[in-house]
Amino acid sequence: MVKVKICGITNLEDALFVARNGGDAIGLLPEVSEAPREVNIGIEKAREIISKIPKDIWAFVLTDSKSCEEIINLCKETKCTHVQVIEDIPVTDLIKIKNALPNLKIVKAVCVMSEFAISDAKRYSKVADYILLDSRNKDRRGGTGKTHDWNISSEIVKIISKPVFLAGGLCPDNIEEAILKVKPYGIDAASKLEKSIGIKDRDKVREFIRIAKGL
Repeated sequence: MVKVKICGITNLEDALFVARNGGDAIGLLPEVSEAPREVNIGIEKAREIISKIPKDIWAFVLTDSKSCEEIINLCKETKCTHVQVIEDIPVTDLIKIKNALPNLKIVKAVCVMSEFAISDAKRYSKVADYILLDSRNKDRRGGTGKTHDWNISSEIVKIISKPVFLAGGLCPDNIEEAILKVKPYGIDAASKLEKSIGIKDRDKVREFIRIAKGL
């Protein structure tokens, strides 16, 4: 059964709603520079939410830092289970993070803009525990609310040995097609499930999880 991650969580109530309705993971943005300020909740609030969600819910913390020392400190401070590395940093830095925090799961985001994403996914999958395939525009790496070429994503899922999360413009209207076409290990949705910036539309979240888990 596909794993479901709901990203851009800004409050405990939405986090607990995801858990109660069959979600597997939440994504938190403590301080991502490209994200709307309403979604950047700060380290202290991220730590608080993580401390109060059920232990079987994965807590992804997103970061666009290029410093492995900063990323390590962020993970220590928030006590997250997974770190989602947005920027393209050296594979050797991912190794440093893994050595510093052996129990932490590293999720490397790869932007699918062309077939070059295949080589990026191969390279990072040598170290990362998961690859997350997302969309990109000229202003933002991820969080665009737009889909990308699922043919490329499907090829990546077939080629690499690590589990793959699919992100980018996913919503109740297209999630069935996305899962059937790409066959990812997990799916990730954020902006398309909002009723306002940073606040989830719970009907959409419930329906999204229901459809995904029903396949």
